[in-house]
Amino acid sequence: MVGRRGSPRDRRSEIIAAARRDFGSSGYRGARMERIAELAGVNKQLPFHYFGSKEGLFSATLPSLLEALTPHLDPGLSPPEALRRSLEHIEAGAVRYPGTVAILAQRDSDGDFPRAAASAVAAWRTAMVRVLAAILSEGQRRGFFRDDIDPESTARSALATALGMAAAGHEAAAGALSGTIYAEHCSWR
Repeated sequence: MVGRRGSPRDRRSEIIAAARRDFGSSGYRGARMERIAELAGVNKQLPFHYFGSKEGLFSATLPSLLEALTPHLDPGLSPPEALRRSLEHIEAGAVRYPGTVAILAQRDSDGDFPRAAASAVAAWRTAMVRVLAAILSEGQRRGFFRDDIDPESTARSALATALGMAAAGHEAAAGALSGTIYAEHCSWR
């Protein structure tokens, strides 16, 4: 462990960066406050000082983990390219931070999952389905995508596929497969 260094703001930022790595690789249940302190190079009590608890640190860290999975696209992209890139970004982010897939799953399966975090996860999922469904709807309106697909159902399936590909260990193309699958599936043939 490294001794105290930098300002309290720097140490707080270092703890959050370390927490992002640990929660991002191990999920909420697998992350350990002692390991986070060691990764940050601080005394093991300092994360508790700044965040109060593991739940407090998780709540402070979760937005940056979800942001890593959130696509930000150029508005000039065609709907097929926007769909492909969105899913590629989600899948690649989940490969980079595999614990996020566990976090997204724990929200529904773990009764002790932090309430504020559960709300943030639900809001992220809803936002991602809306983004993907809007791309699909726009693609239908502009004639890129088939009329016989339901944008919201397809968006939910596409999101699950992108996350599932990462959870299944698909790292070869770092996110390219789910985007290609859905862009092809939705296109006219």
